[in-house]
Amino acid sequence: MSTFKMNPNQLAKLKALPSRASLIRELRDARTQLSGKEEQIAMLMEANGTDGLTGVRTKSAGMDALRELVRETSRAHGDLAVLYLDINDFKIINDTIGHEAADDILRRFGSILLETCRPGDIPVRYGGDEFFIIVKSERHNQGRVAAGALESRLLARFEEIGATLTKGQVKFNVAIGVSSLSEDVPAQLATRAYTIRTKDEIEQWAEDVRRVLMDRADSNMYADKRASCSGRELRESMKD
Repeated sequence: MSTFKMNPNQLAKLKALPSRASLIRELRDARTQLSGKEEQIAMLMEANGTDGLTGVRTKSAGMDALRELVRETSRAHGDLAVLYLDINDFKIINDTIGHEAADDILRRFGSILLETCRPGDIPVRYGGDEFFIIVKSERHNQGRVAAGALESRLLARFEEIGATLTKGQVKFNVAIGVSSLSEDVPAQLATRAYTIRTKDEIEQWAEDVRRVLMDRADSNMYADKRASCSGRELRESMKD
């Protein structure tokens, strides 16, 4: 039986190879460095008004944009709408597929918002699994129509997320509520824009309108969520 022998050069090269333990240490250090860089990038994005996880605007940046657009829309006699979105049962999704996978869903959700919105529309992460989109319309009384068209496009794209979840074990659906400047802001508040003069008064008026739009969209979103839950309970009872 022949015996394999290494020459001194081959043996020296073999000994110079890193050990398994050192490779594991290097891999761990590389992961730590990458995580640190990702955190730095996220912090820079947040400072710039961009949500580090989803790529849409942060809540504070979105609120500033909404106030500004309220003022612009009033001057231009156009319309705007707020589309409020909440992922139903996201805690169940998180608990079922894990935190990292759930974050991937939020990233995909943000990407879909950015890809589907028209130029000029502004998607915002309100917090957690809640988002809203500022939808602009140059035509008066058309804000809700524009928001409805965007909602239809988004629902079609959200099916892509549902298709990626494990074998239908986890359901993915979104509750949506809409409000518009022309239909949901009381006339007394809307017409106040024509009588105020000072910068402080204008800013306060824009903030008051912003609150009305967000509150109404939020209320309509929860109505949609309750309807979705009722429908699910009805389907479950029919199975029994």
